[in-house]
Amino acid sequence: RWKHSRKGTAPAFSSNHIKRMNRVCGEELDRWKVEVLDPLADAGRSFDVGKEMIHLTIRVISAAAFEYDISKEEVDDFVRNFEISSREFIIMDPFHRWFPFLFPQVWRAK
Repeated sequence: RWKHSRKGTAPAFSSNHIKRMNRVCGEELDRWKVEVLDPLADAGRSFDVGKEMIHLTIRVISAAAFEYDISKEEVDDFVRNFEISSREFIIMDPFHRWFPFLFPQVWRAK
């Protein structure tokens, strides 16, 4: 059974694909440095490292895995919707489940 699974996934990890993904990761990191980090550093401003790493990770996965150049607005939407769905489906707040009409963010998640 493992042999069948291995045959199906092996092409995704060929040396050419890995090289391309490494190149894309480097390009996205360079872009983040130029577009986000350098302006903040030049202005002497601080930033939320966690938020920036989440946004960078989504951009890298989008570009490396799907060859899709995701916009900042799409990243923001993805993060916002992921946070809502995480609260609703992972934590499963019983009040949201029993009284969804009281919580507008639940409407957006559906």
